[in-house]
Amino acid sequence: MIGNVAVNSTTDVPNWYGALAIVLATIFVAPMAHALDPYVSVQVADVPNESSTSRGLGRSRSERGSDASLWTEADSASGYNQATSPVSGLRASQYHVRGVMDLYLLNYAADETELRKGETLTMAGLRYKPTVDFKMYDWLSWRATAKLWLAQGYAESRLGNFVPPQSFSLFEGYVEARPVDYFSFRAGAINQSNEDLHNEILIGDSVYPAVVETFHADGDLLAAELTAQQAVPTSTTLSTDAVNAEPMPTFFVETLTLKTAPVKSVEGHAYVTKFQFNDLGTVVAAASEPRGNTVNESGPLATKFRYQFAGMIYGLGGRVDLARKVSLRSNFEFIDNMAAPETYNRGESGYLALDVRLPDEIVLKPRVDLFFLESDAAPAYWLESFYGSQTNRSGYSAEMGADFTRQKFSMALRYMSFRPINANQWQSPEQLVFLQFRTRHDLL
Repeated sequence: MIGNVAVNSTTDVPNWYGALAIVLATIFVAPMAHALDPYVSVQVADVPNESSTSRGLGRSRSERGSDASLWTEADSASGYNQATSPVSGLRASQYHVRGVMDLYLLNYAADETELRKGETLTMAGLRYKPTVDFKMYDWLSWRATAKLWLAQGYAESRLGNFVPPQSFSLFEGYVEARPVDYFSFRAGAINQSNEDLHNEILIGDSVYPAVVETFHADGDLLAAELTAQQAVPTSTTLSTDAVNAEPMPTFFVETLTLKTAPVKSVEGHAYVTKFQFNDLGTVVAAASEPRGNTVNESGPLATKFRYQFAGMIYGLGGRVDLARKVSLRSNFEFIDNMAAPETYNRGESGYLALDVRLPDEIVLKPRVDLFFLESDAAPAYWLESFYGSQTNRSGYSAEMGADFTRQKFSMALRYMSFRPINANQWQSPEQLVFLQFRTRHDLL
């Protein structure tokens, strides 16, 4: 992996069926919904600000209202309007269809080593993600998101030449139920980058078949959330990659999150996560070795992880308004894989970012990141995060972004530099220049 872009020549077969279902839903959901009139009143939801689509944690007191609790997950997560059907007193069905398009320009270079002498990559990529949200009842809704990835570029190295892969896959799809105000659960293909899971340093942008249960406790100054997930680690095709008589792998995680907003200009959060992977197979271990993990032996169907993956993640962050139009955001994480020895088991990441609000709803977003992830702090096979897709490296990232809110357009220029922590034959110091353009739009 280079940055967030796959550069190994072996790729999964895309999950066409799930992605195709989402595209068809995008095309047909509105006509089907309007066909229900006048039997059911159908309303299109207001478009939520992308920054408010995280699951409940992050709106200021002024946005929540003075008498609202800190936790209003149902509204902030989905952006649904509340309406009552005039027919039989039923709640109205509500839907929202939107899309996000990203254009990437990337230049990458690895320092000269015996194995990777002068490896370079120049690439342009286009990613499109259509999302359908549909709320059937006040307590029941579903979400489906597909991901289309098109890339053009070329890489050269002593490992062989590479042409970036094309893919069309399921990004996320689940049903969510909220039978009571303080409890909700999701079931389906869950993207592990969801903010309430706090898996960025451990897994990042990967999809697992999973069930997630969430308990809430609200207060005027403090809110708490307890989240538990039971999942099956899979590839992009939702395959476990287990071979022969290997048992099915599993992944269990529990997270406690605390959130406070004592005044409008200050917000803070802290979380602690316990995680455990079980029965990761030989295919996963073999694919993880070039990305930084250590294994006992190499060879077809013989590669085994040297260490297991079970431990803790601790995080702390928040937002402070430094001036009327300037805010400082931060987050810091620490991971400890208790199943691996020292010098192999720890990782840290953190960032400081400014939001500088200019006239015409333009926001400048400079950001600086530091990251450090030892060889076996996490399984590298699923590591699809802001910091790339390899363990066993440390470095920094500097970014300048701009968000044109009114035009629903943003752009960012990022420079990353990283080096291996423990010497191996696969990894070397690397530099990455990354330019991203993003547009957000409503389809229905």
